[in-house]
Amino acid sequence: MYTRHTAEVAPLRVGTQTDTLGESPIWGDRGQCLYWVETRRPAIRRRHPERGRIDRWAMPDLMASIAPPDEDRLLVALFDGVSGRLEAFARPPEVVPGHRFNDGWA
Repeated sequence: MYTRHTAEVAPLRVGTQTDTLGESPIWGDRGQCLYWVETRRPAIRRRHPERGRIDRWAMPDLMASIAPPDEDRLLVALFDGVSGRLEAFARPPEVVPGHRFNDGWA
């Protein structure tokens, strides 16, 4: 059985940028920062609360989720292909046109 807890929390705007579709927020313990995916303009964003800075890494294709496999890297679910410092971890058995990964869980 699951117990649902609710709290009244006011929303907080993170940065001044406008994300079209921000998804998959995860907290990075080591760097004490928040990561999320900007799905429609493919990028990973990272916010350092103490520094008030937001970093952005453009991605080569649509994506929807990220996960921290270890302290120094992120696992990124991409549509297809890799570039730059990205390296393939696994490929889906079949690529279906128009589909993408969504809501990954670590």
